[in-house]
Amino acid sequence: MTRERRLFVLLVVLETAVFAWLVLSGRLPRGHDTLGLYLQQYLFLADATQSHAVALWMPNTAHGLVTNWTANCQGGLLQNAILLLGGVPAGTNHLPVFYAGLFVDEMILLVGVWTLSRRYYATLSARFFVSAAAIGSAFWMDHLVCNFRVYFCLPLILALTHDFLESGSRGKFFLAFLLMVLQFTGNTPYIPLFTLLVVLVYFIVHVLVVRMPAATLRRSLRPRPVDVLIVAANLGLLALLYVTLTHGASEIRLFRPGRNPDGSVGLDEFLTHGGALSPLRYLDLVLGLSPSLDYTLYCGILTLACAALGVFHRPGRTVYGLLICLILVVLFSTGFLSAVATMAYSVAPPLHFFRYVALTAPVAKLFLILLSGFGVEALLARREELKRTLTPLSRGLLIAAIPIALLVVATLRNRETLSSVTEILRTGRLGLGQRPGADAPAPAGALLGGSALALAAAGILFGLRARRTEISPALLAAFLGIHTLDLYRWKVQMLTQESIPLDAEQLALQEIRPVPYIPRRDPDYEHSPRFRAWKNFPDQGALYDFTDPFLGVEPPSSRYLTMAWLAPYDALRGVREERPSSPSWARISGSSVDKLQVFRAARSAASEQRVAEFLKTPEFRGDVLLLGPRQESGSLAPLAADTRLAAPCSIERFDFDSLTVKVEVPADEEDAWLMYADAWHPGWTATLNARPVPVERAFLAYKAVKLTRGSNVVEFRFSDSLRSVSYRVIGLASLGMIVAVAVLAFRLDKGKPEG
Repeated sequence: MTRERRLFVLLVVLETAVFAWLVLSGRLPRGHDTLGLYLQQYLFLADATQSHAVALWMPNTAHGLVTNWTANCQGGLLQNAILLLGGVPAGTNHLPVFYAGLFVDEMILLVGVWTLSRRYYATLSARFFVSAAAIGSAFWMDHLVCNFRVYFCLPLILALTHDFLESGSRGKFFLAFLLMVLQFTGNTPYIPLFTLLVVLVYFIVHVLVVRMPAATLRRSLRPRPVDVLIVAANLGLLALLYVTLTHGASEIRLFRPGRNPDGSVGLDEFLTHGGALSPLRYLDLVLGLSPSLDYTLYCGILTLACAALGVFHRPGRTVYGLLICLILVVLFSTGFLSAVATMAYSVAPPLHFFRYVALTAPVAKLFLILLSGFGVEALLARREELKRTLTPLSRGLLIAAIPIALLVVATLRNRETLSSVTEILRTGRLGLGQRPGADAPAPAGALLGGSALALAAAGILFGLRARRTEISPALLAAFLGIHTLDLYRWKVQMLTQESIPLDAEQLALQEIRPVPYIPRRDPDYEHSPRFRAWKNFPDQGALYDFTDPFLGVEPPSSRYLTMAWLAPYDALRGVREERPSSPSWARISGSSVDKLQVFRAARSAASEQRVAEFLKTPEFRGDVLLLGPRQESGSLAPLAADTRLAAPCSIERFDFDSLTVKVEVPADEEDAWLMYADAWHPGWTATLNARPVPVERAFLAYKAVKLTRGSNVVEFRFSDSLRSVSYRVIGLASLGMIVAVAVLAFRLDKGKPEG
């Protein structure tokens, strides 16, 4: 094994140890969007244990909802591949499965940074330093998307594109293009738009500043017949990703304050969303406190110091190029405080859907890490070239350690001190400084103490280096060792603070089991054994309504954040708001009676407006089945009548996309209807005793089918063949990408001397 491979494997081992600790100690994210993605992945895997496919419908959320957005956002390369293969065996604990997906993501980051480092740096020490900074500062416990997936593919895309532009390799072109497309899965769709804009800006700066030879560019970009296949395949995959987001989604009604109906945002919202956009939050590069639950900036004290050294000590064109990219991202992240964000909004229309300018700070962190490698290489030069830079830098680091040490003392004496500091740093949701509980200052104080020690150690190491003609092996080892130790003490401290250990009962809840059918909507969460077992359910940041099916509850209205529902249910909600005290709503919605309801007859209306009029009639009590819009027919029973039929319903089979129910209709009944209080959508079909029957729209929001006398076996099924195919292709592409990254990792030390 070469020395380069040994150092690469060392970082893999360190990451493996961190993930093994998380799994073996049963630690779960405290809350916010990462926990939301965890719960979504659980639900899709739970459904896959029955259907062996990707769920197209979520039955226990917002009275039934298509999964266009959630199925895409809950993904990720490993999750997509697992669902392609039919899920995991029932009883598998979800915790290691979830962390395995994040481990794959971190390996993509590690392979990308190391590959890119081989292009930038001649020495192995610089490659290891930069890769350790990137992987050691990768943090996803609070907000996986904005804090990690906004940039985790970026280094590998840059490295592969560099190889393509310099060698003309169509294999690298295909992989770079494929990775760009696959960023849209497991991600909020508008996040990759910003990432791809960064790729474009990076290469524009690279061509203009670093000056890639024109002859090389012409040779690499000269069209070849295979290019048509590469572009067509990846654009086809991008089209399928678009299908997963949009096909059948016209019925979705979004509730997202600050956004236009099409999801876009105006310039003012774009420039100001997220609250305080002050550049002072970048002080977190030194403090390591995490100014927001949405992102972190700490990447090691030595990283910051070496980046400064790389910029001020005889920088070359590559350093200038990275520095320009860093400055542009920092200015963009300040929103209205600079012209960069305004210009980007004007020249890049896709950014009209992106409003999280403050949360682009982790991309700036990545460019800072890349700059630090040039500082490491400067440390390997002779002392005479470094003395003017190293001496003041060493003194500055030692001086900076003093106020942070004093802040630690002040924090331990008075917890309000830390709150004041983090209030200055924050953007959006407060991070560690506002953690509730008596023990809140202690972890943050430990983080600050670690930063103070790292500053002092960096100052001493730089001072020692300034006194020597050449760097000794022992001093170089100390640099790399303290750098790695600083990063992983921060990462472990943050992981500990932002997660909770599960007890045996709570850990058992993570076993992936089929989600059972919930017969009735119950507003009392305490009735759920799963909810009661989850004694201190994480409540940090945002929790969304898909938490309910994980807990085994389906309330009439979720206590958690609900951001979308379907148009039919929205129509019923609108009527309900005009007559909120009517006792009919509990019966219609399946709260006071079961969601499966049988009626002797149905009354039809020609329009939604006519159905709404019936629903608002004072004498209507929810005991007459109302269908429409359809040709007016059927019973003219008074709206105050009770046409409910006590016919037993038994569930034969249930998964997210289907429900099979057996209904016994008495022989003396001439007519009967089965109503299922789950949202109507044109994608639903039904069979009665294996014969297709129409699915009618009941009470504006739900679905119903006509029954016959005697035994009736009704199967409701939701299908969307286009989305089903698209998910399979995306899963196959994700599996192929994982294999490709593994091959790249195996061949990482090929083609270039170790340095």
